[in-house]
Order: sequence, then C-alpha cells, then structure tokens
Amino acid sequence: MKPGFLFQILAGSFLLHQILQKWAAVSIPWADAWLDPMLGMAILLYLWKWEQQWLFGKQALNGLEVLVLTLVTAVFFEYFVPLKHPGFTSDWLDVVAYAAGSLIFWFGLNQTARDKEMLITG
Repeated sequence: MKPGFLFQILAGSFLLHQILQKWAAVSIPWADAWLDPMLGMAILLYLWKWEQQWLFGKQALNGLEVLVLTLVTAVFFEYFVPLKHPGFTSDWLDVVAYAAGSLIFWFGLNQTARDKEMLITG
C-alpha cells in the first residue's frame, strides 16, 4: 500500500472519529480512549517526514528521530498537560497507543521507493 494512501485512510479515520464523537455524540469507548493517540502519532510523524522532505529532501526519518518524537509527545501529553490542566488525566495505555502509532508510521508510512523494492526483491 502506498504511504500517501495509507495516510489518507489514517487521517480520514481520525476525522471520522472526531466527527462521530464530538458532533454526533457517538461513543465508542476503546476508540475514544486510544484511537486518537495512535492515529495522531502516525499522522504527526508523517507530517514531520513530509516537512523534512520539502525542506531538506530527506526521504525517510531514522529510528532515533521517530523514538525521540514519540517520547517527547508521550511525556508532554501524559505528564505535563495533566499537571497544568486538571481536565486531562495521564494514562499509560496512551503511551502504548503512541508507540503503536509510531510502529504504523515506521512500517507503513516511512518507506521510500528503495525500501519497498528491497522488501519485494529480498
């Protein structure tokens, strides 16, 4: 599956969930809790990759970049935001969701044409 198409599926799913949750008042408990952190992380990493391609011609993010952005995002949203805003709570399963989103990005959205050729030909 092409990364751009997968990104459209992820972004569309994220938007659909937001519309269902906020405007239609449809509650899907597991999705309300963990879908947004998972999809949001994959989307954030893909947008960062796009920005790096546009500014620097970089074709993919490396593992350290993905790990650091995932950790910064998790610490910010699961530690600092709940400290400053009482309406937010920390949930270690959100960290698992961030990691899952990073894995979706790594294996589905971070591929270059060369990487795909290597996967096909061995």
